Amino acid sequence: MLGVPLVSKPKVYPGQPIQLAAQTICRLQHELGWGHQLALDFAFAVQRSLWVEEGNVYDLEHLKSLAGKVGIDEALVQRTVVDRLDDEGDKGVQQWKENLRVAEDLG
Repeated sequence: MLGVPLVSKPKVYPGQPIQLAAQTICRLQHELGWGHQLALDFAFAVQRSLWVEEGNVYDLEHLKSLAGKVGIDEALVQRTVVDRLDDEGDKGVQQWKENLRVAEDLG
């Protein structure tokens, strides 16, 4: 379906919590709009990096590199590809927690 070979057990997965990448995606959607192509491209790049290239999607610098590769400008990278895991006021943290709650409720 995707046309690429997937790695069933990537070297870095499971590893640290995936929140850093997931919250970045949430921040991008908040800044750009839900379903914006750059946010979707970044989300796909994260998945491709993990499941095809075995990239370290838990590393902030790697995520910044992926963001740049899909065309996200440096100013937006600086605002969205950040480690705010414990910042309850951050839009990315809030959206990720809501997404997690909904997923857990659905089972």
